[in-house]
Amino acid sequence: GFCRFKEMCRFMHISEVCENPSCEIKLSNLRHPRVCNFFRDYNRCKFSEWCAFKHVENNINGSDSMKEIIEKLDNLTKAISEKDIIINDLVDKIKTIEEKLIRKEEIIVNNEIEETETEMNTFGFQCEICDFNGKTKAGLQAHIRAKHKKSNENENITTNNHHKVNSVSE
Repeated sequence: GFCRFKEMCRFMHISEVCENPSCEIKLSNLRHPRVCNFFRDYNRCKFSEWCAFKHVENNINGSDSMKEIIEKLDNLTKAISEKDIIINDLVDKIKTIEEKLIRKEEIIVNNEIEETETEMNTFGFQCEICDFNGKTKAGLQAHIRAKHKKSNENENITTNNHHKVNSVSE
C-alpha cells in the first residue's frame, strides 16, 4: 500500500523494485511488492502505473494457444457425452432391476396372503355342518344360529330328549 505520510514519514520507504526473482528479501534494500489482486483477477487496476503492487500479466496455463484451448474443450465435451451415455445406460439398468424387484415383492406378498388365508381356513373354529371357519367361538355360534336354524332346532330336540332320558334314568 501507501504510507499516508509519504516523504515526511520517519521510516525509509524505497520506491525502486527488485527484478531478481531469486533475491534474498531480508538481505536486499529494494522493494519486493506483492501481486496486485485487481490486476491478477481482472487484468486491470484503477491505479495503473501508480499502484504500489506488482502487475503481472496473467497467461492461461503459460503458453497455451487458443487452438489448444479449443481442442481441450472439445475433448472435455466428448468425455462428458460419453459419461452421459454411460449414466443413461445405468439408469435404464436400475429401472429394470427396480421393476423386477417390484414384481418379486408382489409375488411374495401374494404368497403371504394365500398362506394367511389357508392358515385362517385351517385354524379357528370349524362348523360341523358346512365349510365355515370362524376366528372365534362366538363367531362360529353366531354363524350356526344364522345359517343353520332348522338343524339347530333338531339338535335342541335331540339334546332335550337326551336330557329327559338322563333325568328318567336317574
